[in-house]
Amino acid sequence: MDLLRWAHSLGHTGGELWTPAIDGAAAVIEVTAPSAAAKHVDVQLATVGRVFRDPFLPESGACNVDVVCSDADGLRAQTRSVALIQVGGAYVCSGALLNSTGPGRPPYVLTGAHCNLSAASAPSVVAYFGFENTICRAPGSVASGGTGDGSRARFVSGASLRAVYTATDSALLELSSSPPISWGVFYAGWSVAPVAPITGAVIHHPNADEKRISFDSGPISITAYAGQDTPGDGSHLWVSGYETGTTEPGSDGGPLFDGGGRIVGTLHGGTSACGVEGNDWYGRLAPAWLGGGSAASSLQPWLDPASTGATVLDGVDGSVPVTPDFTLAVAPSAVALCAPASGTYMLTLGTINSFAQPISLSVSGAPPGALASPLAPALPPAQIPFTISTGSVAPGSSVLVFSGQAATLTHAVSATLSILTGTAAPVTLLSPAAGITDSTPAPVFSWVASPGAAGYGLQVASDPGFVALAISATTPLTVYASNVVLRYGTPYFWRVRAVDACGEGDWSPALTFTTQITPAGCGADVTITPNALIPDNNPTPVCFVMPVLGAGQVTSVSVRVAMSHTWINDLRLSLIAPGGVKLTMLNQPASGSSADLLAGYPITYTDAGLFDAETMGAGLTGSQGVCRDNGRCALRPNPDGDAGSLASFGGFTGLGANGNWQFCAADLVVNDIGRVNTVTLKLGNGCLVPSTATPTPSVTSTATATPLSTTTPTQTPTPTASPTASATPALTPWLYFPIVCR
Repeated sequence: MDLLRWAHSLGHTGGELWTPAIDGAAAVIEVTAPSAAAKHVDVQLATVGRVFRDPFLPESGACNVDVVCSDADGLRAQTRSVALIQVGGAYVCSGALLNSTGPGRPPYVLTGAHCNLSAASAPSVVAYFGFENTICRAPGSVASGGTGDGSRARFVSGASLRAVYTATDSALLELSSSPPISWGVFYAGWSVAPVAPITGAVIHHPNADEKRISFDSGPISITAYAGQDTPGDGSHLWVSGYETGTTEPGSDGGPLFDGGGRIVGTLHGGTSACGVEGNDWYGRLAPAWLGGGSAASSLQPWLDPASTGATVLDGVDGSVPVTPDFTLAVAPSAVALCAPASGTYMLTLGTINSFAQPISLSVSGAPPGALASPLAPALPPAQIPFTISTGSVAPGSSVLVFSGQAATLTHAVSATLSILTGTAAPVTLLSPAAGITDSTPAPVFSWVASPGAAGYGLQVASDPGFVALAISATTPLTVYASNVVLRYGTPYFWRVRAVDACGEGDWSPALTFTTQITPAGCGADVTITPNALIPDNNPTPVCFVMPVLGAGQVTSVSVRVAMSHTWINDLRLSLIAPGGVKLTMLNQPASGSSADLLAGYPITYTDAGLFDAETMGAGLTGSQGVCRDNGRCALRPNPDGDAGSLASFGGFTGLGANGNWQFCAADLVVNDIGRVNTVTLKLGNGCLVPSTATPTPSVTSTATATPLSTTTPTQTPTPTASPTASATPALTPWLYFPIVCR
C-alpha cells in the first residue's frame, strides 16, 4: 500500500480534501495534529469511491508522441505547465498553469468548462504534475501504445472555480496551493490576439495516459464550435488534422500553443484519433478574455487584475522566487445609489509569500458632497468596509480609486459609483414599429437603452388599458424574444419602462401593431431551423420548440429532419406533443452504427416509412451516409424500448394540436458530435397555423467530460473498453476518498 501524506494547507478547499486514486482494496487514514489542536479536529470520511479498473489504464493510441521526445524541444518549458485534471474521482481532462500580470503568481489552471466543473465540484479537483514517460517511445510502436512509466506522485488536491465562459468552453481554476518549487513547473504564457495562429501544438493527457504532444502545421481557422465556416461566431479555433500525434478523450481542456509558445485556446471536442484525420475545435482565449462581462465569466480580471491592457504575456518558470507582496480587491465593482442613500464597498487585503506589514489605505475620485467612512491602516489578511453617503451629491457617475501602500509596494483597484436622483427616463420603443399590420405572431421586441437603467419591464396586451396582458416580462437587456405565440390577425399594444436604483420609471407611450392574418390552407408545415449543436455524451436531450396554433385534433403526424452526425448509434430523437406525450423515433440504431447523418440528405420519420428506423444504417460503414448511400430516406419510428414512448405516430391521433410541440435530440456516447439543422413538423388536424418563432432550446446543457469507470457501493461495476485500449482492464479495486475537515 502506498503511503501518501498531505500538509493541512494542501487541498484544504471548502473544508474538503480529495485523495488521488489509491491502488489497493483497503486504506488506512491517519490524521496528525498538534496536541493543543487535536480536540478541535473533526474529520468525516464522506465517501469512498471504488474503481474496478485502474483509472489510469494506458489507453492512448500508439500514434501519440511523448513530451520527452525531441519533437517537444521547442516547447520544453511549456510541457511543464500541463497537468492531468481529475474531478470528483471520476472525470479526467487536461489543463495548464497560467501566468498572470498580477502579483504573487497564483496557481491558475485553464481547462475545459465541460469537464464536470462547477463551484461545488472544484474542491474535488486533483491536478497531477509531471506525469510523463521517462523515455521517448517511438510513435506507432507497441511501446507507445503500452504501459508507460510516468509517476503521479506530484499532485495538488482541491481548487476554487474562478471563471467559466461556456461560449468558448473555458474554465479557470485556482488550485488550493501552488506546486512546490522543487517540482519545476512552468506558468505558461498566453495570447488573446484577435487572429488565428498559423501553426499550433497541443500538450495533453490522452485517456489519462502520460503527457503527449501533437502538432498541426496549419491552416488553423476561426469558426463556431463544430463549424467549418469562417469566422462563424468566432468562439473556436478549428484544427483540421495533425501532422504529428492526435487527441483523444482525456485530452479535453488541453492547451493549444501558438508559434510563440503561448496558449491561445483549450480543446473543447472533436473527432481525432489514431488513424483518423479528424477535426478538433479549441475554445479561443480571445472572446473569453472579456467573456460575459463579469469576473465569474471572463479571464481578464484574473489574468490581468491590474488592467494593464496586456494582450500577450510570456510564461515564467515556477522556480523563480515570488516576492512577498499583498493583494487588494474591491466588491462590488459598481454601485448605483438613489440620493440620499448610502452604499458600501468591501475592500479585501490578501497576503503573498507571508507578507506581514500594515497597509495604508486611501480613496480618490469621490464626487463633491459625498461623505465617506475613514480608511484606517490594516494588516492583511483583512476585509475593510467602505461606506459612502450621497446626501447632496449631484447626479452622475464617478470612478473611485482605492489604493493600498506598504513601503515601496502600491496597488490600486477601481469601482464605479452612479448617483441617481429620480427614476429612469421613459424609453424609446423601436420594434415592432408603430402601425405595422403584418407582424409575426412571435415578434422580437427592442428599445433604446435608458441611461442608468438596471433593467426593464415589458407589457403586451390586446387592449390599450393593458388589462388583457398577453406578455408581461422583465429583462436586463434592451431586446426581448418571448416564447409566447400571439394570435394571428389581432391588434396588440406594447410598452416598456426602465427600472433603476430609484425604482420603476414611467411607462413609455404605447405602440400598436397587428399580427399577420392566418395563412390560407390546412395542415401547413411547421419548420424551424435551430442549426444547433447536440451536446456530446449527455443523456439530457436538447429540445426545440415548434409552436402550433389552430383548433382541431391531430389526424396525422410526420417529421422531416435535416441534421449531421458522425455516428448514428449515439443518437436518440423524440417528438413531444404539447401535453407531454412522447414518441421516440430513433434510439441508438445498431445496424450500421458508425454511419453518418448528412444535413443535405434529410430523413422523414413517418408511420408509412419503407424501413424501420433501427435499420437506418443497414449496409453502411465509416463515413457513408444514411439516405445518400443506402436510399433509406423514409423511416418508421422505433422507440427500441425507450421508457414512456408511444409505439408510433398513430398514438398522437385525437390529441389537441394547439400548443408547443418539441423536437428533442440527445447524444448518448462520447466523441462523435452532430448538429440539428432543420426540422419540419407535418400535422393534419383541420386548419393549422405555424409559428415563425425563433426556436430556443428548452434544456441548456454542455458536453460532459470523459468518465472513468467508477461506481458507488450500490452499483454493479462494469469495466469499460476503448477502441484504442492496448491492455486488458485490471480488476484490482482502486479507491479515492473525499475527506471533509472542519
